[in-house]
Amino acid sequence: MTIDLRNPPIPQALLVLNGIIDFEVLARYVPNVQLVISTDGAAAQLYSQEIVPSVVIGDMDSLPKHIVGVLSKLTRIISLNDQDTTDFEKALIFCKENGISSFYRCLRKL
Repeated sequence: MTIDLRNPPIPQALLVLNGIIDFEVLARYVPNVQLVISTDGAAAQLYSQEIVPSVVIGDMDSLPKHIVGVLSKLTRIISLNDQDTTDFEKALIFCKENGISSFYRCLRKL
């Protein structure tokens, strides 16, 4: 398979991790993907900006229960209590298991 780097394929998903999110940059990516996958800590930040991800994944230790309650009515919540993997690893496993092979990762404001 040949990939034209002048016109790369649009990734299937946007993977948002906890950290300092640059919402101006995020807004440019969201319309260009099929899914927005968020770890639990990032979901709280997205919620504060009225952005609802397609999937929230993690152990839910960084997401207040009242936000889990609201988001559970709007999106898919995948709670995995495995403490041997990070939420980022859980999200990557989810992508692999669901055939998501290309994604934008981790928007971090410097």
